[in-house]
Amino acid sequence: MKYLRKIAICGNSVYIYNYEKVQKRGFKRVMKIEKIKEILGMPVKKKEPQQLEIFKELEKREERARFALKRTRTRMYWIIKANPDLTKFATLTFAENILDVKKANRMFSLFIQRLNYAYPNTKHFAVIEFQIKRGLKNGDGGTVHYHFLCNLPYIDVNSLAKIWRHGFVEIHKIKHIDSIGAYVSKYLTKEAFEGRMKGKRKYFYSKNLNLPVEIYDHKIQDKLIAQYNLDVDEDTFKEIYENVYTGKVKMKQFEISGNEKN
Repeated sequence: MKYLRKIAICGNSVYIYNYEKVQKRGFKRVMKIEKIKEILGMPVKKKEPQQLEIFKELEKREERARFALKRTRTRMYWIIKANPDLTKFATLTFAENILDVKKANRMFSLFIQRLNYAYPNTKHFAVIEFQIKRGLKNGDGGTVHYHFLCNLPYIDVNSLAKIWRHGFVEIHKIKHIDSIGAYVSKYLTKEAFEGRMKGKRKYFYSKNLNLPVEIYDHKIQDKLIAQYNLDVDEDTFKEIYENVYTGKVKMKQFEISGNEKN
C-alpha cells in the first residue's frame, strides 16, 4: 500500500501525519542478486569499496538509525497515550551489575509474573536502558535497568521492591500521561539499536493494553475526518521532522471526545 497520509488513533487523541514523499507499507524488500548468489554458494565478484562509497554507506546507516529511533519513539508514545490509566511510574534497578540483556529480561519477566500473582491483570509498559554513569565508574557499558509504567493501585516502594527482588526501586504517581509518554520515549536512544541491544526488543508491554489504531486507507481516513469534522487544511499542520525516507513530515493532533458530527 502506498500513502501520503497516516492517521493514528490513541484513545481520544487523533494524530494525522502528512508526508512529502510517498510511503510504502507491506512491501517486501527485493534481495540483491549478489546476496542470492552468496546464499546459493555461487561465486560473487566483489570490488574493493572506495573511500567515498564507504563514507556514503556510513551516512546511510546513520540516517536509517535516526529513522528507526524516531519511528520507535513515536510508537511508544502512542501506546502510552492510548492507556491513560498507567498512572504509576517506577524505575527498577539491579543491585548486581547485570550487563547481559537476555539475563536481565528473563529476570524482568519473572518479576512481571510475581506482580501479576500479587495484582492480577496489571497493565504495564517498560523501556530498557543502561546506567551510563555506573558503567563509566565500573569501566563497562552500564548495567541494565527498566523504566516502568503500570496501573497499580496504591503500593508503597518497599512492597514493590519485595516483588522486584533485585535492587533499588523508585515509584511516583503520574498526573499528566501525555507528558510521561514523551518523557519515557526519550529514554530510548540510538544506543538501543546497536551493541548489546542490536536485534533485541526495545520496550515491553502487557497484552491487556489498548493499542493505537493506524489507518492508511484514504477512504476510511476521509470518513473519519468527516465524522469528527477535523480541520485538515495543510496550513494548520506543524512540521515535525524531515529525512531522506519521508521528506518533510507534518502533523496535527485532535481530541475527538464529544466532537462527532450529528
